[in-house]
Amino acid sequence: MNWDALGVIAELIGASAVVITLVFLAIEVRNGRNATESASVDTLAEGFNSTNALLASDPELAAIWIKGMSEPTSLTEVESIRFLATTQSYINHFSTVLKYHESGLLPEEEWLTHYHSMHYIFNSVGGKWLRDKLNMAPAVRAVFDAPLEKQRVEGFWHAPHST
Repeated sequence: MNWDALGVIAELIGASAVVITLVFLAIEVRNGRNATESASVDTLAEGFNSTNALLASDPELAAIWIKGMSEPTSLTEVESIRFLATTQSYINHFSTVLKYHESGLLPEEEWLTHYHSMHYIFNSVGGKWLRDKLNMAPAVRAVFDAPLEKQRVEGFWHAPHST
């Protein structure tokens, strides 16, 4: 075998090593993105879970929530403050969800779950009352002001309360 043939073989081996390296890196990048996406979804769910846990563990607060969602003007001053503070937690967290969605870090299915839930809440009688009182970014407010863009086909989601 001559030196030219060995050079061609070495080039083929080198080119193959580059291709194998690129395939490996592509797989690692995809796995890293999947891990980041999964961690993001878990973190976002935990944010809502902590507020939900407050409602589930405090019967008085749960009663205020129910009353506030259907008849917000019947709340006492103290009940209004508790209702507003609890709901502000949802808005604060939903702002983060929206940022994740806009940056492409949140899978569409996860976005739709949060989007429909919050849209439903903030288009209810109590939700509309809250929207005038809560601090929220214009982008968040726009989500609630716009009609639902997508409906869940499994039938879990209901149409928002009429205006």
